[in-house]
Amino acid sequence: MRNDAEEWHRYIPDWEVRKQRHYYPVLIQVGIDKLQDVSGEAFTEVVEGLDIR
Repeated sequence: MRNDAEEWHRYIPDWEVRKQRHYYPVLIQVGIDKLQDVSGEAFTEVVEGLDIR
């Protein structure tokens, strides 16, 4: 039986993984507390809305 820590590394996101530079503006825009509850889809929408390449 595997524990949660072992299963976590097998998580496959349902959103496209972006470069690290995309994450910081999202964090600033939505805030740390709210970011915990953001879905992958909502996160991707915010990143794409920032138009960072």
